[in-house]
Amino acid sequence: MSEPTPRPTTPDELPPVDPPSARFILQLFVIPFVVVVILVCLLLIVYGLFGRLATGGRDALPLVQAIRSENENRRWRAAYELASLIYNEPKLARDSALLSSLGGLLHDELQKPVNRKSTEVAQYLALALGSFDPIPEVLAAASVDPVSVLLEALDDSAPPPVRTAAAQGLSRLAARSPRPLDASRIAPALAAATADPDPALRQNAAYALGYFDDPRGREALIRASADPNRFVRYNAAAALARLGDPAAIDVLREVLSTPDLLAALKADNPERASEAAGRAEAIQTEALLSLQSAPPSARDHLVEALRPLLLELSQAPSPRSIQIEARALLKK
Repeated sequence: MSEPTPRPTTPDELPPVDPPSARFILQLFVIPFVVVVILVCLLLIVYGLFGRLATGGRDALPLVQAIRSENENRRWRAAYELASLIYNEPKLARDSALLSSLGGLLHDELQKPVNRKSTEVAQYLALALGSFDPIPEVLAAASVDPVSVLLEALDDSAPPPVRTAAAQGLSRLAARSPRPLDASRIAPALAAATADPDPALRQNAAYALGYFDDPRGREALIRASADPNRFVRYNAAAALARLGDPAAIDVLREVLSTPDLLAALKADNPERASEAAGRAEAIQTEALLSLQSAPPSARDHLVEALRPLLLELSQAPSPRSIQIEARALLKK
């Protein structure tokens, strides 16, 4: 007879278990919790700062105060920063009080004796003034009329860089305005600027005239389309195209013929020949966008006259952006 299998033995009692100490609990739970809370708070602070910058939360008042200071370096840098801020931040671009302040500052700056620093300040103030949204509620609440101050800066008594910035400011205002600005008031001053000896002023005045349909402006643009400066001609053609004027066709053929345009740009500046393709793309894009902005019936006539060149631009090896714009025109 087999012996019974012995039953397993068990200890009489379990080993003693000590309760967790306060230090152990602190290390296991409390310290990690505190670390997580700190990290979350830091993330919220960073998010809040970047969110504020992204939504135009920067205060422009310190920059305005810097422009009013006697420190010439601070003044022009502050004007430069404001021009960029207003252009990119919708909230600032609709601030009537800021518009009033900068309009008054530009007017005062134009009364001062001309020197390099005051010219730089006035130049950037003109760009800043042109970056506001000229909607009725903003203009009604402002104590200055931005167009009047920019026309003052465009006067031939102002230095050429200030006049150039004023022409840019007027084109910016016109581009952002929900309704056409008074062409009969603005176009004559821009037309006079297209005859100035300074080519930069002529270029910008010609471009701005594309936003103001006025007989004197068109006459000035037709003259500018024969300007000895290539870029004045190109801007005049783009402006005429925006107005739907067939006088733009000859220069537009020059602009939209990629081999001819590249050859001309390289010949003008052999030292920057490597940049010619990028410059040509920018010039052609502006011409195509101007054609798209023309009144529909006039645009159809311009597109038909330029169809062979537009067909070429709509195919490779044109840059993708040029192909898209050319095809959009042909579809219209």
